[in-house]
Amino acid sequence: MTLTTQAREVIARGRQVLSQLRELGSAYDSTDESNPLTVFYDDTVSMMDTAMRTVALLPQAASGQSYICRGLDVMLTEIYDRLRTLEIGHERRRRRIQDIGTLGEILSELQTNQTIHTVDLERFAERIIEQVELGHPIDFIHESPEYPQAFAAAHGLTTAQVMARLVKFDPEMRMHSVSAIVASLVHDVGMLSVPPEVLMTSGSLEGEARRKVESHTTTGARWVLPLFRDAPWLVEAVAGHHERLDGSGYPDGAKGDNVKPFTRLLAVCDVYAAMMVPRPHRPARSSRTALADTLMMADLK
Repeated sequence: MTLTTQAREVIARGRQVLSQLRELGSAYDSTDESNPLTVFYDDTVSMMDTAMRTVALLPQAASGQSYICRGLDVMLTEIYDRLRTLEIGHERRRRRIQDIGTLGEILSELQTNQTIHTVDLERFAERIIEQVELGHPIDFIHESPEYPQAFAAAHGLTTAQVMARLVKFDPEMRMHSVSAIVASLVHDVGMLSVPPEVLMTSGSLEGEARRKVESHTTTGARWVLPLFRDAPWLVEAVAGHHERLDGSGYPDGAKGDNVKPFTRLLAVCDVYAAMMVPRPHRPARSSRTALADTLMMADLK
């Protein structure tokens, strides 16, 4: 069969797009249906397969080839646009893994009382602020509690993103945005002291297991003290991010005005970030449910 110039160009374009799509294949595990981009990738592959099968239907007549090529061109444009989305998603995922690793190392250094340069954490905070200013959505990051270092780092990154969006509306805290976000990044460092098997518990915690989890607040505060020697209010917030206004929180059961404003704010960010991702004892909440529950916890009317 003699192909028209238009048909040859469309086929060449299709091969190029197919090659790029194959390169991304390893980044999207087809068994991970919980990742929306994996489903998006599989759908894009199906579209590409349909486009390639359509090539086999090209007729001899030039007019018929032209008609089908116009349709193929539209399909390839859509596939190419989806490819860009997948590449952006892959790059964000790569950066996310890198960030979890970097922050995890910092948390480990805090645990072992190594010298931490706040500039590294401040760079994290400034990049998060920049993402907010650019209108990026929150990337709800989570890692398995089986790996406490990665678990605490992922939760810290999500909490910091929530903090960056709320702190700018607080007239008093706005001047301390970077410090507030840095505290959010490291607030759960005490989780590194909790055994993975306790963090992986799918039921309610009782007795010693519960005490180990609740102790992460005071342990974390002790570990971040060298980092925040000139900002005791940040240490206090790390220690108190599980306190509740009604006195039902821990470690001290502080109530009402005894829970300082920034501690309240960090608690709100911590709860919302936690609710939006799955945990061993529950699935992730919807954004609406998580927001409603967080507002109730914060006693906001």
